[in-house]
Amino acid sequence: MELSDFTYISRIKRLEKIYKDGQDILDDCQETWDYLIETETGNCIKLNIIADKIESVSQIMKALRDEIKRIKLEISN
Repeated sequence: MELSDFTYISRIKRLEKIYKDGQDILDDCQETWDYLIETETGNCIKLNIIADKIESVSQIMKALRDEIKRIKLEISN
């Protein structure tokens, strides 16, 4: 293992932590979504806000996943 590999490993760990934080946000959004559906039917404004947040976080998480894969491939080559 080379010294540069440790740099990659720390980057991967940091990105994986950010990814986990994103997953926590998605879980919170899902709980809020479920609550709003069960208790406040017809409140489209709140549901649209949650849907936008879910979409944004999902896009960020996809980018993180792609970056983690790219770095892992770079390490393996």
